[in-house]
Amino acid sequence: MEAKEAQPLTAEPSIVGCERYLSNLFTKQHYNSNRLVVLQSCCGSGKTYAVSKYVGEEGDKVISLVHRMSLVSQHIADFRKHGTRVQDYRDQGYDAEESGVVCINSLCKFYGDGGERDFKDMVVYIDEVNSLIETLTHSITLRQNVKRINETLMCMLKHCKKIVVSDHIIRDTVFDLLKGKPFFVKNTYQNFRGVKAL
Repeated sequence: MEAKEAQPLTAEPSIVGCERYLSNLFTKQHYNSNRLVVLQSCCGSGKTYAVSKYVGEEGDKVISLVHRMSLVSQHIADFRKHGTRVQDYRDQGYDAEESGVVCINSLCKFYGDGGERDFKDMVVYIDEVNSLIETLTHSITLRQNVKRINETLMCMLKHCKKIVVSDHIIRDTVFDLLKGKPFFVKNTYQNFRGVKAL
């Protein structure tokens, strides 16, 4: 089987820069002024840091969606560091009306009750968005529930206050997921450039 070449991104960034830290490009004003935000920046450049900082400063409620359970603790620590009381979806008594970090495979457990839940006061943050999309489209584990998870996610994205997604590379599938014209920040800075691999 021949490997497929990655297709070039067709969307034009709203801002392009080369900064060690994403928050030097993506400001609180950008956060406040845009409902749909796409952040492209390398690993370790502060994507989650910037989002958690602005969420905390604004006092927003957040649902942070992750594709791996190993990211849950990291997101909880980042959001709490900036004053947002987020819950771990694995804890007893998780309250879906409050801020929390949820793995995509458990989304319906808390938000897929079949009714129109009110997401209008929630910011939805999806870190490593390409991996989350790949999990939705290719995970054997989700196969039985993927339709319900997708419907719940689409409802959430349609009715929430704000959507922020981030990854080190952004593909057109991200824009397909968002169904709108986002404020797109592209940070060209690369960590570890010039460092020899062992």
